[in-house]
Amino acid sequence: MPVELQPGGLMLFGPYPAPDGMTVRVGAPTGAVQMQVMCQAEAEALARAYIAGAAIPAGHPLVSKVFTKDATMRAKGASCPVVVIAQLVAPGLIPVSFNWQRPQGEAAYAAGGPLIHCEKPAAAKATEPAAPAKAP
Repeated sequence: MPVELQPGGLMLFGPYPAPDGMTVRVGAPTGAVQMQVMCQAEAEALARAYIAGAAIPAGHPLVSKVFTKDATMRAKGASCPVVVIAQLVAPGLIPVSFNWQRPQGEAAYAAGGPLIHCEKPAAAKATEPAAPAKAP
């Protein structure tokens, strides 16, 4: 789903569990967007500074990348819940549309695995045809 980021804007998505890492696929067809994956506590401090109009701290992102087209970034595993942060690279007067997603399978396993675990059915046993019944 496309999201429009306004000039001077900041968007945070999450938090998400990422014990084995987090893959972020981004499409940015209309401009440059900086995407970061950061621990929730640092992301919240960044958001508080943004809301207060203070200087935004650099923080310590697990991964950071500037996207100008379709690409992927991958953060290493984290013991903290993580937040995806989006900012425009160059402040300007034009909003930028982008989209991002986390692979569904990765998200499911990060949250503890699938909702239902289905066992594979047992292999069907070959049966011999029944012997014809004897006449009385």
